[in-house]
Amino acid sequence: MVCLNLRSFWAAVALCALVLSLAFIPLSGSQLQRQYDPWADINDDGMIDTRDVSYVCSLFGKTGDPTKQVVIKHDWCEGNFSFSLSPNENERFNISAKGFETLTIYIKAWSRDAHSFQVYLGFLVDGGRADEQVVTVKSYPYAIRWPPPPWGSWTEANFRMTYSVTFSELIVWIWNNSTIYSLEGHVFYHLNT
Repeated sequence: MVCLNLRSFWAAVALCALVLSLAFIPLSGSQLQRQYDPWADINDDGMIDTRDVSYVCSLFGKTGDPTKQVVIKHDWCEGNFSFSLSPNENERFNISAKGFETLTIYIKAWSRDAHSFQVYLGFLVDGGRADEQVVTVKSYPYAIRWPPPPWGSWTEANFRMTYSVTFSELIVWIWNNSTIYSLEGHVFYHLNT
């Protein structure tokens, strides 16, 4: 009887050892390779190495404000406006360009008869008008696709231009020249430094 209990004891020990050894085996090999953490890369050289560790070790025990300053570089901006103009109607949009180097503007417009419309571009420098440009552009017919999508690769922009920013604000004024048909479309812009 003693022999049976001793065998059961050693069987239980072996079973526990097996379960514990399985519990401490990593579930996958991906746990051995860690992801790059840009916050741990102190000198921002793209590699976490002994230089980063030695710098952190040299600061061991120091105290201070725990927030890390983050600089967000806002070097681009984009946006859009939609318009739906009745015959002989116009609409105006303003685009602020302060702090940017280039401005690209796209205009896509559709009408029932593919009539022409006018685009007035007013370049303002600190509130005063510096220059202006008036362009007559032909719209796309609705027959290409109805309803017209907000932006698609199936048609090019009716008007597209890139400007070097020497102005603080751009006024985009769109006139529907038709006395019969409406004009619908979108103005897209992209500012960059």
